[in-house]
Amino acid sequence: MFRRLFSACIICFISLTLCSCTYFESEYESIEAYAPPAVISADEQEKITVGDIDSLRQAILTIISNGESKGKIVFDTSYAGDPTDDMSKACWQVRTQDALCAYWVENISYELSKIVTYYEARLTISYSEYFNNSGDIVYLPYSAGIESIIKDALMSGASKLVVLVDHSMYTAEDISGLVADVYRKNPVCTPAEPLSSVNMFSGSNMQRLYEIIFYYEDSERELRKMRTELSEFAPFSDIDTSTMSDRDKAKLAYEYIVSNCKVSSSSSDNTAYDALIGGKANSEGIALAFVELCHQLELDCLIVYGQHDWQEHCWNIIGIDDYFCHIDAGLTDARDEESCFLKSDESFWESYRWDMSSYPACSAKPEEPEITADEEQTESEEISLEAAPEQTPEMLTDEPLEREIDEDEQQQELLIIESAEDN
Repeated sequence: MFRRLFSACIICFISLTLCSCTYFESEYESIEAYAPPAVISADEQEKITVGDIDSLRQAILTIISNGESKGKIVFDTSYAGDPTDDMSKACWQVRTQDALCAYWVENISYELSKIVTYYEARLTISYSEYFNNSGDIVYLPYSAGIESIIKDALMSGASKLVVLVDHSMYTAEDISGLVADVYRKNPVCTPAEPLSSVNMFSGSNMQRLYEIIFYYEDSERELRKMRTELSEFAPFSDIDTSTMSDRDKAKLAYEYIVSNCKVSSSSSDNTAYDALIGGKANSEGIALAFVELCHQLELDCLIVYGQHDWQEHCWNIIGIDDYFCHIDAGLTDARDEESCFLKSDESFWESYRWDMSSYPACSAKPEEPEITADEEQTESEEISLEAAPEQTPEMLTDEPLEREIDEDEQQQELLIIESAEDN
């Protein structure tokens, strides 16, 4: 009896052992033969697969450009390179060699895991304070169009402008200078002179990102009111200027300033708005207003910053036909057209000083076209012909020929007489 019971126990133990071996072997085989589920989750759909370090770098840039704080990158099974080394290099390059990332990103961290035959990286990106306050970023391939972008921002009343340029040599100081130049060339694009601060972020291959902040002394409400007044300003709307010469247009603008704007000695009266709407401005405000009037009359004009009698002073240079000339409408209340309207460098240099290398050379005042010696002689001959009396048939009688005939007849008579005497 005991022997039978022992045999039964041995059989049960062997059976359990065999069952256990079968269980563990089956579990191991199921892992080897694992297949992903047919349904792909949203998280799986956001994966980016890369094949080399260039595509890895681009994948990181894509995640950042989309403003995502989390990202997943899958390294292809045939990835060309070492995922561990390339991940570290790519994150460093993106942070230091891309202007947008230098502006936006504060830190990039990641976890790199090997899943059987491939690697997977999970990224965590923390953004700087600029990210949430950057607004719309304007993209330009080259810096040539940046002045137009700045002008549009000033006209719209924007307080910030962010421009990403693929190839640019401008420094932050250059961009601040451009803001001032745009305002001086377009003095009513904003009613008050803008102050600006520029933060620059650099990337590789001359890539630059500029964050431009605009400041104004006037409130936003006051600026809106002033913009409306300037937009309605059209002093020549009732005048047909289409047939006027450039010289006459320049005189029209000059006379408008002289008649409608008083000269101020205050440094705060320095805008075109002060001159055109307020009716009182210093030399800078008057010169900026003259630029705007010339724009309305389709004349080329710019403002000159220099000195008059060793005092800081502004005036204008205007293009008329093939000439450039000086015009100063902001010298005194009693402005003398003869001394400050369409003048040359030579005539202005007596009491004015300016950086001549920064402005076009101004020649003599363009009056009527000069007449050359040949043209003068031709004109004199034409006048002589016009002054000569009209010839009548009686005046066409050839008196000298008649006299010559009379002399021949007399000579023949003398020969006849002499011949007769000889005989």
